[in-house]
Amino acid sequence: QNINDELPEENVIARTIYSPFDEGEVVGQLVLFLDQDEIKSTINQSLFYVVTPTVIQTVFAAIVLLLVLFFLVRPRIKLLVEQINLVKADFGETLISHEKDKHNEIGLLTSYINDLILNMFKSLETERELRRQQEIQKRQYHSILNNTNTCIFTFDSNGLVLSSNKACGDCTLTPNVEASLEEINFVERLAGKDNQIRVIIEKAIREQEEVRFELQVGDQENQPKRWLQVNLTPIDDGIMQGVMNDITDLKNESQAAKMTARIDPLTQIGNRLGMTEKLTELLSWVSQGEGSITVMMIDLDHFKQVNDTHGHEAGDDVLKQVTRRLTQCVRESDYLARMGGDEFVILLKNAPKPISERIATEINDRVGSKIFISDTVSVTVGASIGIYIAEKGSQVSAKELMDSADQKMYDIKQSGRNNFGFFEG
Repeated sequence: QNINDELPEENVIARTIYSPFDEGEVVGQLVLFLDQDEIKSTINQSLFYVVTPTVIQTVFAAIVLLLVLFFLVRPRIKLLVEQINLVKADFGETLISHEKDKHNEIGLLTSYINDLILNMFKSLETERELRRQQEIQKRQYHSILNNTNTCIFTFDSNGLVLSSNKACGDCTLTPNVEASLEEINFVERLAGKDNQIRVIIEKAIREQEEVRFELQVGDQENQPKRWLQVNLTPIDDGIMQGVMNDITDLKNESQAAKMTARIDPLTQIGNRLGMTEKLTELLSWVSQGEGSITVMMIDLDHFKQVNDTHGHEAGDDVLKQVTRRLTQCVRESDYLARMGGDEFVILLKNAPKPISERIATEINDRVGSKIFISDTVSVTVGASIGIYIAEKGSQVSAKELMDSADQKMYDIKQSGRNNFGFFEG
């Protein structure tokens, strides 16, 4: 008990001993006194004998591993790196894998790198092909752009030309100008003093909208007149693309076709369509109080006999000669047309009754004279003329005017022929 009192409680382990025959009877007490210093000494000795061999083994294994890496793996990795540096991956070359490395990490690494090289090569080939196609398309585009007769250009919101093709050098953007295209203001050059065209262009730029128009240029500094068709299209913020074609030939052909459709092929004077349009134009002019017009309806006398006796070829010759004689009777400002068969119409501007009478008299004299259809054969025809004068400010319709003149012509033909008369409304 005294010893137990001298030791710390944590160094003593005590257990009560009970009788095996009577669980409640205490027969003794077992007390253990622990020597902590001895226990610690024993533990340290045990750790030394266990840990030291383990550390030695680990260090030895590490040294062996390093030696293996240095003498066996390092040369192979070095060789692999050298191959990587020398291989032409962009031409599809791959690394060489040694037979002994096929199933180890070096072989797996080589295989992985080769897969990367092949994928990269395929990507490069695809990119090369795309670049090649792009270059071909670019050359085709530039070839078309620079060899077309169409003027193609771009300009900014201020009207300054940004780019253009060769055709623009021959169009209205550049004639007799020292500056380069990039120093030219498209709006000023094209619109000039034409405010209507200027408004169209400026509105297209301002509202970034597509617009198409035609305009005539030239007549300045001895430049011939030309017709241009212009298409303007927005392609970027404030940037417009212009496409301009010279349509002068097309306009001339269209005008020629229009004229041909209004010309009598036999006599080369106006036909019914041409006369109708001209009469409509003049009646509008008359209704606005600009002047007066005189309409002469002419029907040839005895013309059917010429055809019946001498044939249609002779009849055509007579019509041509009559046309020349009628042309000699009218002024340059007057309009002469053949309505078909042997009927003609003359439209006279500002020809009061005395002038109209003089012209009608001359027509009767000239047309009534002999017409030679060969060196020895001549025929005689006449001209029955019905005349209607539409005074300044008159609101008469074309039908009323033509019907009245035609009625008067019929009256003249019934009363003796080769004469004229005025319709009195």
